[in-house]
Amino acid sequence: MRAPYEDYRMDAMQASMDPFVVATEQKKILQLGTRYPGDNGFYGTEDYIRNAFEAAGLEVYEHEIQTVVPRTIYREFYLDKGEGEARGEPIDAVKIYPFLPNYLQPPVTPEGGLSGELVLLTEETILNRGRFDDCIGLIIGDVDGVDKEFGYDWTHYAQLGIKALIVSHSGGLEEVSWDIIGRHKSGIVSSSPANFVRVAASREILDYVGQRIRLRVRAAFEQVTNRTVFGVLRAKQPAREAIVIFSDYGAGAILPDLAPGALQALSPAVQLRLLAGLLPYRDTLQRDIVFVSAGSRVMAESGANELVRMLLSNNPKGQTAPTNANGEDSAFNANETRRRAPLLERKQAHDMRLIQVSRIEEGFSAEGFLRDPDATARFIGSLPVTERRFLQEQGTYVLNTIAYERLEPQLQARLRYLRAGKPGSQSEDFKKYFNARRAYTEAESAGGYQLSNLAQGRPEYLAEIDLRRRVQARFTDLREHHEREIRRIDQELALVKVFSKYGNIGVFEPRVIPAMRPGEEEEVLCLNNGTNYVEPELLSILNVMASTKSRLQFDHDFVISEVSRTQLEKVAQSVGNVPRYLPTMFSNYGYSAYSLVNLNRRLSYDHYFDPVVMPFMHNLHTVRRSLAVIGELVLSLGHGNGNVGPVTPRTDGQLGFGGR
Repeated sequence: MRAPYEDYRMDAMQASMDPFVVATEQKKILQLGTRYPGDNGFYGTEDYIRNAFEAAGLEVYEHEIQTVVPRTIYREFYLDKGEGEARGEPIDAVKIYPFLPNYLQPPVTPEGGLSGELVLLTEETILNRGRFDDCIGLIIGDVDGVDKEFGYDWTHYAQLGIKALIVSHSGGLEEVSWDIIGRHKSGIVSSSPANFVRVAASREILDYVGQRIRLRVRAAFEQVTNRTVFGVLRAKQPAREAIVIFSDYGAGAILPDLAPGALQALSPAVQLRLLAGLLPYRDTLQRDIVFVSAGSRVMAESGANELVRMLLSNNPKGQTAPTNANGEDSAFNANETRRRAPLLERKQAHDMRLIQVSRIEEGFSAEGFLRDPDATARFIGSLPVTERRFLQEQGTYVLNTIAYERLEPQLQARLRYLRAGKPGSQSEDFKKYFNARRAYTEAESAGGYQLSNLAQGRPEYLAEIDLRRRVQARFTDLREHHEREIRRIDQELALVKVFSKYGNIGVFEPRVIPAMRPGEEEEVLCLNNGTNYVEPELLSILNVMASTKSRLQFDHDFVISEVSRTQLEKVAQSVGNVPRYLPTMFSNYGYSAYSLVNLNRRLSYDHYFDPVVMPFMHNLHTVRRSLAVIGELVLSLGHGNGNVGPVTPRTDGQLGFGGR
């Protein structure tokens, strides 16, 4: 790499990082809609960022990831007409939104919903009302409107005997105290996997206090596709170091169906403005700039986690690889080889399995397979032993799935029978329970059969459950899975080739946040490396930041946080429950990595996952100096200043990351 270059003007970058310009970018992202993984706005933002990378002339790469997140299947509000489970038409004027799951238990009502009298739970009501066992509770979402002792801890209300809990406000959801409701402890979402239904509702719910209502809600964990988008801005001359600008375009929220993520949108907005600000300097850049935009922060930073898995642990500090005859670092080839090896091994395994799946799928071209006993036995007998065993494993999986599907109807029938007082064998409740139990027992026993024996001995059961169709669907799923994994590994091989060209990378994640209250003008910008270890690389970047502050002539109301062995705790106290593990992931694997965090703004960070947009979230005047410094810092790093060499890998800290 050539010597650092400082003879550049700051004007273009500073214009791009103007707070009004960044706020405009933020609003463009918000206009795309709610960005919880799987939402239309989520994919719209992914496309928006990819288009921006392509329009800027970057080399664009993708990495497809499957992420498991809670998704709402239905959320409906009815007046209860006292006709059993008859629902009528839902009342669309009342919008309800399920809260996040309690640990791994999403909120789910019975199929017919939960009904009860809607009771406003004030201090007076809780004190004086005798019984709550046929009630759905409503609490007002502000400090003055809720019982001081009960607060927003759903367990207190569950102990009263209410069936479900609703949060609302006469001023609309914008007036709810989300910072208090979403607290990690004593909040409305807990780590206890209890199916106690908790929803927020629009202000129209207040019109139904005292009436019998019915809630019908179902959320479930689903696997959704998201893609990490990479854009590489090449320096004019081949570069052996790169600056990685990381952001996440998704949005988490305490209400997954309302995830505007205004504060979370600042990270991709800043990233896009950094890109625009760097383009006029591309002829003088000394390092490549790699823009990485992931969409899976809500699920344990899986985008960053998967990237770390691909890169593997960095070379130990102090090891300098010899150069070959062409003056190239031989470690580049060694890095690419060691990173490719596990990927090629995985790809070979998926290729082999895909061949097996295709051979078994050929059996479905014969009409009699899994219908006619002789045709079934003939095809299974024609398969090699390994494929025969594989077919049986998947057939058993399908049969056990059918038994599992029949377990809940049996349980519900039994509960109805018990609630009816165990009536005699001629009663409808007994007959329904008997039939449900027989259906479950039949399915459970079928799971122990070989497929050929099942076709021979119980052909009527095969026809009843349409086993051929279900097994064929299973193999279609498997084929799509292995094709998807092969496609993903090809993407990873391409990314490994990109990153293995660099001897060093430095990862930077802008996480600025505006002040919530007027008068909080002082900006404290912290360079968080995700650990309490102070290494020369950290001090080098801090020196660049100090030089940046001097060049911008920021003397008042702007502070660069001093580095210390307690800075990780200091960051944690400032950001609260906001995820902060990205620099930790990379640092533990030996890569220089930092998030740029505003300290002393805990009030703002407490609203990070709000399901509404508040005015202060667009007031970027309160981070104008931070934006300016980040812009100049990236520009200076891009021109070769600062040390982004490897840091000491922490093998004890790698266990929680790296794709596991």
